[in-house]
Amino acid sequence: MLVVISSPVPMPREAECFNRLFEAGLEVLHVRKPKAGAGVFRDLLQGIDLRYYGRLTWHQHHAEGETWGMQRIHLPSIVRQQTPSAQLDRWKALGKTISTSIHSPEEYRTLSSAIDYALLGPVFPSISKPGYRSTAPLEAPARASQTTKRIAIGGLDPYRCEAVYNLGFDGIAALGSIWQQGDPVQNFKQLQEAWYIHAR
Repeated sequence: MLVVISSPVPMPREAECFNRLFEAGLEVLHVRKPKAGAGVFRDLLQGIDLRYYGRLTWHQHHAEGETWGMQRIHLPSIVRQQTPSAQLDRWKALGKTISTSIHSPEEYRTLSSAIDYALLGPVFPSISKPGYRSTAPLEAPARASQTTKRIAIGGLDPYRCEAVYNLGFDGIAALGSIWQQGDPVQNFKQLQEAWYIHAR
């Protein structure tokens, strides 16, 4: 599984770029803009091809996302902790895909079975947040009886894909390596090629 997380700030012709990423084979795009109002999300949706709506994951404005028929919801760690299990069950009954953010293998073991996948990191020093790093590369937590997929995030570029795969993760999520320099679509293609050499 390969996830791309949007730039936290608006970018020129962003919806068009999202469409190009999906055309290039992107499975899941997390729309994360913590300082943006619901209007920013509406404007983005109007520019994204309807056929890709099922691949969009909402980080904020979940109620707004539901009115647009979004089927994927992401819960930042603090939001997940404040979300009643009954709400998680309601989303699952509606066929939603639910993801969350975690920061340690121990936190993984506390997750509800309703969570489909968890972004765990930073696995390596972050590209998008200089100075944000783990003390050592995080290994994927043992799954035991849990079915929640473990997705690595933090410092991921094509050169680290093999290491991440060997650490036991089910997928990767990228932000800085996609958006910080060069063409995002070309950056994605390089990451996609590097990851799937090992994951397939």
